[in-house]
Amino acid sequence: MASLKADHDALLDLLLRSEPSLAVVMEGSLAKVLLIAAASEVESELQHLLIVYYEELVHPNTIAVEFVRNKAISHQYYSYFDWSAPNANQFFGLFGPEFRTAMKALVRENSRLDQAIRNFLELGSLRNQLVHQNYATVTLPKTADEIFALYEGACHFLSELPGLLRESPEAAASPPARPSPDR
Repeated sequence: MASLKADHDALLDLLLRSEPSLAVVMEGSLAKVLLIAAASEVESELQHLLIVYYEELVHPNTIAVEFVRNKAISHQYYSYFDWSAPNANQFFGLFGPEFRTAMKALVRENSRLDQAIRNFLELGSLRNQLVHQNYATVTLPKTADEIFALYEGACHFLSELPGLLRESPEAAASPPARPSPDR
C-alpha cells in the first residue's frame, strides 16, 4: 500500500509541475483508486486474521477451519460491521455478548484503539459509498493523504485484533473435552 501511495504522490508531483489542472483532476481519481486498494487490503487482512485465529483453536487444515473459511468468512466481510456506526460493537458481538461488553469497555479506555476502529470503519464506509453509488461521478470527501491516514489507523486496529481475540475470556478457558475415539 505504501508503494501505491508513493506512486500516487510521484505522479501528482510530476503533474503539478507540468500540468497543474490535470493534477487536480487526477487527484480525485487517484484518491478513489487508493481508497479501493486500502479497503481491499484491510478486508483481506481481517479475513486472514480470522482464519489464523480459528486454525489456532482447532488443528490447521481441518474440516472445521474449512467450514469457517467457506461459510463464515468468504463473502461475509461486509456483514460483520454496521458501517454507519462509529464503533465495532456489531463485529465484537459476533464473538458473544461477554466479548462485546469487554471490548466496549476496553475501547472506551483506549483512545488509540477507538480512533483506529473509527478509521477502519470510515475506510469501509467510504468504500461502500464509492462502489454502491456511481463510481465515476462520486466525489470523495477525503484526499489521498486523508485516505492513507485512515488506512494506517485501520492497520493499527488489525494489528491489535489478534491479541484482543487471544486475550478474550473464552480464549483463556480450557478447550472443550473431545469425545474419546472409542465412541
